[in-house]
Formats: sequence, structure tokens, C-alpha cells
Amino acid sequence: ATNYYARGIGFDTELDVTQFNLSTPASQNVAIGLGTKTRFSLDEKSVYKPTIIFGAMVPFSLQGEGVGHWIYSTFNVELPQTRTTITAGISKGSKQIFGKDVTSFIGGFEQKITGKLSFLGDWYSGNHNLGIGALALGYYFSKDLVFYGGYQIANHNQNSANSYVIEIATFF
Repeated sequence: ATNYYARGIGFDTELDVTQFNLSTPASQNVAIGLGTKTRFSLDEKSVYKPTIIFGAMVPFSLQGEGVGHWIYSTFNVELPQTRTTITAGISKGSKQIFGKDVTSFIGGFEQKITGKLSFLGDWYSGNHNLGIGALALGYYFSKDLVFYGGYQIANHNQNSANSYVIEIATFF
């Protein structure tokens, strides 16, 4: 399981505290991470809303494996005709989170169904602890509160498990 808290600090930037890999059976790489994520608009006037997101996390192993890293970046574009956002990017992280040092492709989409309801998909490639594909519905109660519910499927069952996902996101 992954549990996290993110706090927006303005300028399209958030600070994060994340607990990784608390599971049954026990994972061999439980960690607490401190990080940040920021979004940059590439053309605020474009109907495609192109953006780049950069993130970084410093995970501290709770099982004596030291300090690691996780850096990632994605490019996002919205297709105005269908109101679909497409995401593609790259992730590089260490064993403290992923079980081994890995580089992965990140892919995703968000399809708006109504003004408040979206269908989402995310995928991290690879044979590691966070190598999963996930499908979910997101319901926007307000601009400050979103509920996500879905299911994630492990790329390789020996590293992760299929499971239900629930997230409540608040924005400050």
C-alpha cells in the first residue's frame, strides 16, 4: 500500500510525504519519502493545454536500506475535441521504493465524462513494486475535493498485487 499527503504551496507546486510498500505479506522495502512536484504550462493560450510536470522524492528506508531517490517527468496534452488528457513520461527510482533500481515509462489518460465525472488510466512499465496499470473513476465534488475509486493490476504478480484503489484528494 502507498499512503501519501500532498500540500499545495502555490505556483503549481506541492510538497509530499509518502509511505511506500506497507503490505501483507510484508514488503522488504518499506520507506517514507519526502518530495515535491511542480507543473509548468508550455503555452497558456493553446487549446491543447500542453504542460510538463517534474517531481522528485527522497525515500528513507525503514528497513535499513539507506536513502534513495525517485525523479520523474511527464508531458501532458489535452485533446479539446474529446476532452481527453494524455500523459507520457519517464520515471527513475531506487530500491528503497521500487525494490531495485529502475527506469520506467509512465503513461496515462483522463477522459472527462461529465463536468464532475472522469474515467482515468495510469501505467508504470516494468517488473518492480510499482509496476502497475490502474483504471479508475474520479468524481469532482468541488474544485477542492475529488474522490477516486478503481482497480490496479500488477504488471508481474511476484512484485505487486492486484488491488482496489481509493483516494480522496483535497486541494488547498
